[in-house]
Amino acid sequence: MHRFALAGIFAVLSTLAFFGCANAQDAPAPAAAAPSAAPADGGAALAADESYKRLPPGEGRDTKIRVCSVCHDPERAADERRDLEGFQALMSEMQGNGAAATGEEFEKIAQYLAKSFPPGKPKDAAPPAP
Repeated sequence: MHRFALAGIFAVLSTLAFFGCANAQDAPAPAAAAPSAAPADGGAALAADESYKRLPPGEGRDTKIRVCSVCHDPERAADERRDLEGFQALMSEMQGNGAAATGEEFEKIAQYLAKSFPPGKPKDAAPPAP
């Protein structure tokens, strides 16, 4: 009897985990997903990762990388141009899609993005083809 209950719980949790990221476009394969728990160093290792060159330094960058990389490439936001209200709406949408962060973290990310990618800022040139 316990095996059936455990199997049911596992099935529900697996479904929730899958659909939490299923709405996000360009979701990486499970092997490529970043860990959902914050590293012991508070995300400093992720932020120092030079693979996110399109994300400028600033308060909120570390949080943005940690939270957003669970479901998609965090540099995706570099193609957005919004004001603070627009990025707050985007954070609300991502929260609805299953992004896991506190309200304070979502606000910090929105402020970072609004400062880094305001309306009217030219978009970066496309990266060179491999």
